[in-house]
Amino acid sequence: MMARLALVALLAGWPATHAATVPALFSAGNAAFASGQYEQAIDFYSQALDLGEAPPAVYYNLGCALFAAKDWEKQYLRLNAPSSTVPVSRT
Repeated sequence: MMARLALVALLAGWPATHAATVPALFSAGNAAFASGQYEQAIDFYSQALDLGEAPPAVYYNLGCALFAAKDWEKQYLRLNAPSSTVPVSRT
């Protein structure tokens, strides 16, 4: 648990231009969500999506974080985004 919080703290201090990876941001978002820091989790998941090539789990976790934060407007906008921004599972 302490390692997750350390990762969140480390990533929170990174500048936006830092070469973060989707898996690192996803993990940081998960750690923030687990500790009840929903706004921070939303930021990490959003950054992961901005990098592109994010797996569908990032979209799901972002939706869960938006719901937990009771941010209905952002949740509505994300769910009603053009379909080209939401990956389609090919499994």
